[in-house]
Amino acid sequence: MKHSTKTILAAIDNSEASRSVFKETLVLASTLRARVVIVAVTPNYEGNMNRFCIEDAQKKFDEPFQKILKEAFDYANSLGLSLKTVHRKGKPSDEILEVALEESVSLIVLGGKRKLQFERMLLGRILAEIVTNSSCDVLVIPEGSEIRFSNILVDVAESEQGIIGEIRAFDIAESYGSQVHGLYSVDIPAERSLRYGVAREAEEKATAALEAFSSRAELRGISVINSMDYNIPEHCLANYAKARHMDLIVLGVRTEQAFIEIFGGSTIERLVSISSCPILAVKNGERQGRASVAAIF
Repeated sequence: MKHSTKTILAAIDNSEASRSVFKETLVLASTLRARVVIVAVTPNYEGNMNRFCIEDAQKKFDEPFQKILKEAFDYANSLGLSLKTVHRKGKPSDEILEVALEESVSLIVLGGKRKLQFERMLLGRILAEIVTNSSCDVLVIPEGSEIRFSNILVDVAESEQGIIGEIRAFDIAESYGSQVHGLYSVDIPAERSLRYGVAREAEEKATAALEAFSSRAELRGISVINSMDYNIPEHCLANYAKARHMDLIVLGVRTEQAFIEIFGGSTIERLVSISSCPILAVKNGERQGRASVAAIF
């Protein structure tokens, strides 16, 4: 089904963090004049609840998710706002992505929780799977953070994904008058760090990338503040964002399934677990032969 207005989808559950995500989504939608779809997914239960003598087991399992959807609908209605609620059953990442396609969604909003690595693995890597397989941008809001656009941090990278991320950051900056910061992460593997000239070569590469980033920003009339740091990207970005009070981190992401690293976790997933501000994962223009929906910003 096609919609003339852009659509934001927020995925929620019955946690307090999800309530915050829902409210932030309403604020963003009001600013962008976008319609809102709220989805809650009851995960598949692999066991047999009926053996525990629970009458209407599936109904009991669905109740918390249906309740949070009703709360969201009632809250929006009290503010004079309309939204669509969708309840699904199945694998959360698959169902959320399916609803996003059905509703021609322009942006998916997710809540991010601070978890240890083994917790992320046990929870099925929902966030990473959605970011990887989505045909539109995904905004992840860590617990306790709010959506703001005054100061935007861009992950500067010499790749197609890096360029896609910076373009979206420039688009947002033009819309909101944001200050843009560009950060290049110098990540030298331990086995190469002691080799002669490696560090110097990495610094020269970073300097050239930041200069090119500044030139592209200047062509659009946007001034930027550049910096480089020495660590893996997620730590560089999270530390910079916290120290300089960034409102949003923007980075381009790959769409290949290989992006989900089974043991180490994806960059976006690790970043969410340590970031103090929201992260916008920007996707490319095409996905599996289908044109991506237009960016919402």
